[in-house]
Amino acid sequence: MSRSWFLRTGEWTDVLRRSVERWGYQVADVQGDADVVVSVRVDPAQLALDIDSGVTLRQWDERFRLDIESRDPWGMTLTVAGDLGIRSGFNAIRRGLETDEWTLGKTAYAKFGQRGVLEGFYGPPWSHSERLDMVDFLADHDFNLFVLAPKDEASQRWDWRSLLSDSDKERIAEIVTRAQGHGLSIMCCVSPGLSIRYSDSGDRQALVDRMLQFYRLGVKRIGLLLDDIPEELQFDEDEAAYGSIAAAHGALATFVAQQLWAVDPDIELAVCPLVYHGMGDEPYVLELGRSLHPRIDLFWTGREICSHRLDLADAAIFMRSTRRPPLYWDNYPVNDVAMVGELHIGPYRGRDRHLYRLSAGIAANASDRAETSKISFATIGDYLRDPESYSPERSWRAAINEVAGRDADAYMRFAENAQWSCLATVDAPSLGDVLAKAWLQFGDGDSVSGCRTLTDFADEIDRTATSLLRGDSANPALIEQSRPWIEQYARGAAALRQVAALVSGGISPEIARGVLRPMTHQAAFADHPRVFADTLSMFIDDVLAQDWSD
Repeated sequence: MSRSWFLRTGEWTDVLRRSVERWGYQVADVQGDADVVVSVRVDPAQLALDIDSGVTLRQWDERFRLDIESRDPWGMTLTVAGDLGIRSGFNAIRRGLETDEWTLGKTAYAKFGQRGVLEGFYGPPWSHSERLDMVDFLADHDFNLFVLAPKDEASQRWDWRSLLSDSDKERIAEIVTRAQGHGLSIMCCVSPGLSIRYSDSGDRQALVDRMLQFYRLGVKRIGLLLDDIPEELQFDEDEAAYGSIAAAHGALATFVAQQLWAVDPDIELAVCPLVYHGMGDEPYVLELGRSLHPRIDLFWTGREICSHRLDLADAAIFMRSTRRPPLYWDNYPVNDVAMVGELHIGPYRGRDRHLYRLSAGIAANASDRAETSKISFATIGDYLRDPESYSPERSWRAAINEVAGRDADAYMRFAENAQWSCLATVDAPSLGDVLAKAWLQFGDGDSVSGCRTLTDFADEIDRTATSLLRGDSANPALIEQSRPWIEQYARGAAALRQVAALVSGGISPEIARGVLRPMTHQAAFADHPRVFADTLSMFIDDVLAQDWSD
């Protein structure tokens, strides 16, 4: 792999220099010392684009074209529409150097207009350092939006009437500055719905005041979150003023938008509605959507809270009902509430490859583990950039190589057996193949080979878990956040050996049941963390149901 870059024309900014160095390259001071020589040319007139392609202003600025003149050393020209195109083009050069897959000689840009990540989960929020690090990661993967909406941060959901503390303002300002350097937008959110009196002018003004504090810190994208609150109006005066909660929400959002736009017409507002999943034509959704200014985005999660699929036809229903395309709040890889036992490190799946045509964009809701979330985010970034060419498996392998570093092969073996989520098409494919082979051997009367099949895989699990937990990993944060699942993965090896001992007559059925019962389907379903999903537990159920005395 080429290890040093030289900028023949153009200027290194601190952000670009740090990005290239973060990728593991050096910046050469002399062209002759460089493996990659890049010329940057700002010339939007040379970036032809179909006038009917429906790109946003953001995408218009992100356009670039890459041409390669030589490969040893690499000599290439990056033609860009502006600063955002430079960053997009550098990301494309990095991908090409790592995969030798290039898009050359034509105008390129990410297909989704809004490409975001949400810190919107229940539970302890990410640390400030994790947020700053995530800004860098998102920029490396062509995201252009980072939404700060942690459910259990008191200043957002419970204490929204108070002004931000000095420490809160300092942290937000630092995140905004870091993001602006990358061309990334920050959206700050407020969730007032648990306690607001919609008809109270003081409450409405307190909400606007909080949002204007964000604006004065450099935030020009604001989220009004009205999800996960009572479904009916809670105060008599609100009932008298509005009659329905949809009318109250529409009036509140309209008031907020008017107040914000009076300060700066370029402020962007997004609303998460009370009803945020379904078919998209629910009465509340119809009433709210048709009461809002068309510039206000509406978040939507799809048919379900955690949707297995996002379809173009469903987006069309939502768009027709609300008179605007959905901005998807995609609840993956989030793993809060009932999903806390699921690690959610599999690739992005089940999203229509033409969804960008009828959506405002996608913001993926993160898990509480920032480092493990990066694996899914890298695949989501690939999809949002080019959904029509997106390959989940290829993207997933590249993501694990990046995040796990030299531990990628071991982490992939573990991850193949910890994919369970709303998007998973298979539970644990590696283990499933092993168990299918063992059952065939048992059925043929060859219990020796069947037991060896199980114990050989158990040995592989042990080697993998030991390698990952050895203490000098390439990415300690990734391993530490994955540790409960890796340890559960290792317990699977012990279970397979117990099954082999039962089948071979090495232990009695009574002892086997006592040892294996904690790994049976009913126990494993309730247990946390979940590895092997149902594949191992159902196998153990089937084994315990057999008579192995002969």
